[in-house]
Amino acid sequence: MKKNAVAIIFENDLIEKDIFNNKPTNSLEDLYEKLEIFQPDDTDGYLIDTSDLFFKKKKQSNFSQTKKNKRQYYIKPKNIFELYAISKKIRCVALYSLPDNFRYAHKQFLLKILNFKRLSISRLGYLSDNSISKDSTLKNQFFFLINYRIKYYFFRFLQILHIIKNVDFFFEASQKIIDDINNAKSKKIEKLFPFLNLSYYKKKIRINSQVYDNFLKDNPTLENKYIVLVDSGFDHVDRIIREGKINPNNRETYYKQLKELLEKISKIYNKEVIICLHPKANYPNSKYFEEIKKSFKVEINRTNEFMYKAEIILFFESSAIVTAIMLKKKIINLNSKLMGNYYFKRNNLYKEKINLFQTDLNDFDFNNKENLENLLNNKIEYYENYINENIIFEKNITSNDQIKRSLKELFFNN
Repeated sequence: MKKNAVAIIFENDLIEKDIFNNKPTNSLEDLYEKLEIFQPDDTDGYLIDTSDLFFKKKKQSNFSQTKKNKRQYYIKPKNIFELYAISKKIRCVALYSLPDNFRYAHKQFLLKILNFKRLSISRLGYLSDNSISKDSTLKNQFFFLINYRIKYYFFRFLQILHIIKNVDFFFEASQKIIDDINNAKSKKIEKLFPFLNLSYYKKKIRINSQVYDNFLKDNPTLENKYIVLVDSGFDHVDRIIREGKINPNNRETYYKQLKELLEKISKIYNKEVIICLHPKANYPNSKYFEEIKKSFKVEINRTNEFMYKAEIILFFESSAIVTAIMLKKKIINLNSKLMGNYYFKRNNLYKEKINLFQTDLNDFDFNNKENLENLLNNKIEYYENYINENIIFEKNITSNDQIKRSLKELFFNN
């Protein structure tokens, strides 16, 4: 009889990147912790390194082949026959960290043949629009097509042909994303012709967002001590990929206007400004950015901590703003054409969806605190629907526990 198991399927040269949070991951210990996210207490967990399946790589793994405890194991099959032998011993649902690209297509095909069930976890709970603006140049649209869309179309085609595995269990924090998947063209065609199996996601399960998990874990004392800017960086790589090189004069104007706005709102509220930098953004050697660093307190990797203590939170486009919405903080959405068409469009998502107060960097004309307070407080009532649809599905339970519970009900107990 097969043992119930969960797994992360990965390769040594890919594990530099955290498959959940895009952060560096350099040890098996980190991966074991990720495994615990969806590993029920009575189920074995495996880290399956597929680096040597088809040929021995010159660069060998630095990982020691040890187990963390009695129920978690690291396995590195020497060939496809060893992986086949493993698959015959376990009834497994796995998170595939092998990218959807040409280099790993043959391994994804093998995993499908061996019937490793597949899961995917998305706990962001925020709005996203990764398309490219219609106003972009033909050159930028071409590069976006090459870098993003062709790969997507190719792997969707392979999935439709049943060459690679679709996702058996998709855990998602946003009801909107689940609704969009259910209303997609492929789903409508599948309802008419069920044998086609066009859908990339089979079973969709709603869970809580990561920000709610963090809140339960931190159990913070909320304060109204600071004005906090959640910064995304002017020179964001997503923008550069779509729109090319940034005009340095626009950069200087942007940081000059940002500094002036922060000074105004600090004066209105008589509170200290904290700027939380994006840990992955490239920040420039520019005159006005250096002035900002001298004028205000700048922090990195402490965003949640300061949002818990904020009276007002300012942001451009950032997934971190979901925390501010959940906390029902006063929020100002900043925007500027200087940021380019892609980010100008993304900055408007929250304004349109939640009716947040938005101001252009060069058009913040409030001098009266009472008027601004009334405006921001009145906007808070619009947060509730967003919280219910994207952040909190069940109260007082982590998404980890929701995932484990669902896997036991939908897979292991069947």
